[in-house]
Amino acid sequence: MRLTPRKSFDLWRQEVKCKSMPWRKPELNATASFAYALQKNILYRYLSMEEKRYRKLSEKLQEANDELANINWISTHDLKEPLRKIQIFGSRILESEKDNMTEVVVSSVERMRNAANRMQQLLDDILSYSQISNKEQAFANNDLDDILAEVLAGLKEELNHKQAIVETTELPIVRSIDFQLKQVFVNLISNALKFAKQEEPLRITIAADIVKADTIKEQTVHDKYHRIIFRDNGIGFDNIYASRIFEVFQRLHLPGEYHGTGIGLAICRKIMSNHEGYITASGKAGEGATFTLYFPFVKTTV
Repeated sequence: MRLTPRKSFDLWRQEVKCKSMPWRKPELNATASFAYALQKNILYRYLSMEEKRYRKLSEKLQEANDELANINWISTHDLKEPLRKIQIFGSRILESEKDNMTEVVVSSVERMRNAANRMQQLLDDILSYSQISNKEQAFANNDLDDILAEVLAGLKEELNHKQAIVETTELPIVRSIDFQLKQVFVNLISNALKFAKQEEPLRITIAADIVKADTIKEQTVHDKYHRIIFRDNGIGFDNIYASRIFEVFQRLHLPGEYHGTGIGLAICRKIMSNHEGYITASGKAGEGATFTLYFPFVKTTV
C-alpha cells in the first residue's frame, strides 16, 4: 500500500495496558490524598444514609410500642368489661331461670359463659406474653426451692384433686426475676395437671444438676448451666412435636379436649430467653413428658 501523511500510521497499531511512566513522589502523595478524601466522603454519605434509615426505624418502633401500649390498655379494660357482663348475666340467668328453661337453652347459656371465660383467659395470656420483654424488673438471687414451695402451695387444691405426687431434689439459686420464674413453674406444673392420665395418679419429679454448655443443643453463650428437669407420667406427646409446642397458640389437641389457649409454653420460652437460658421438651405418647430448663451458672448467694 502506498504511504500518505494522513494514513501512514494506519498500517501499524499497538495497544499498551497497565504500563506508565514511573510516578514521582508528589504524584503519589496527591493520589493518596485524593483516594483518602474520596473514601472519607463515600463513608460519610453512607453513614448519613444509615443514620436516616435507623432514625426512621426508631420512630416506627416507638409508634409500634405506643400502639402496643394502647392495645394492652384496651385488652385490660375495654375488652374485658363486656366479657364480665356476659359472664354475670349468664350466671344470673342460670341461677334464677334454670328450672324454667329447656336443656337446650341451659346448654347454650353455659356454652356462652364458657366461651366468655376462654376469651378472658386468652386476653390475660396475650397481655402476660406482651409484658414479658419488660426487663425493667431488677434481677436478684432467687432460691428455686422457695419459688417451687410457693407455687405448690398455690396449686394445692388442683394437686390434691389429681392425687398428684411431687418429688423434688434440692434446687439451686439462680440470678433471675422472681415473678417470671413463678410463672414458668406454674405453667409447667399446670401443664402436667392438665394432661394427667385418668386411670393413674399423677407423679411429677423435679431434679437439678449442673451441665457444660457442649451438652446443650442450643447455641450457648455461657460455659455452664443449671439444668432443672420437670418430668411427669401423663399422656405425653409424640416427640416430633417437641419444638412446635413452644409456638404461640399451638395446640396438639382439639380445643374441646383440654382447656387452655396454647400460649403457656410460649410464655415459658420467652421468659427463659429473658434469662439468657433455654427450655426444651421431649415426650412419648402414653408415657409422659419432660421439660428441661437451662439457667446460666453463676456463683450466687442469697
